[in-house]
Amino acid sequence: MKNEPWDKHVMDGIVAVNRNLHKGGLLPEKAQRMLYGLEDCLCSGDGLSPQTAFRAQDERVAAKAMELLGMDSHGQPERKGAISQVPVDENPYGVQALFFSIVG
Repeated sequence: MKNEPWDKHVMDGIVAVNRNLHKGGLLPEKAQRMLYGLEDCLCSGDGLSPQTAFRAQDERVAAKAMELLGMDSHGQPERKGAISQVPVDENPYGVQALFFSIVG
């Protein structure tokens, strides 16, 4: 499923993360790990299907990615093997659920 407005929104999220990672100052180690985790997650797919699921190192990174993208969940994630399907609230992209593969 191709969703160009969503793809641009994800790219904007990647740009925001990179801006924070490389703005010049030394970040605390914990913040740096989270930002690199977010970068890896957002660069791993578009989250719109099990085949293009965002790959996150843990549930915390998945939750931060959703927060960064402005997506609120309205239900419990459904696990299907290694993939979690998270239903999301109404949004301007028409996305009904995000898919995550938790690798950690």
